[in-house]
Amino acid sequence: MKYESFTSVRETADSFYLYISNSAAFLLTKSDFTQGTPDELRQLLQEKIKRYK
Repeated sequence: MKYESFTSVRETADSFYLYISNSAAFLLTKSDFTQGTPDELRQLLQEKIKRYK
């Protein structure tokens, strides 16, 4: 998927929610990462997606 496909991103203590609409999102659980870190993903998402919360 392209970054433009995501309408917004929300981060909680345990997960990232990458929204593709108001009611549908991809859930990325931080404890399930096998490559990279949550901090690296946060930085990338903040650069690429305007509506980061």
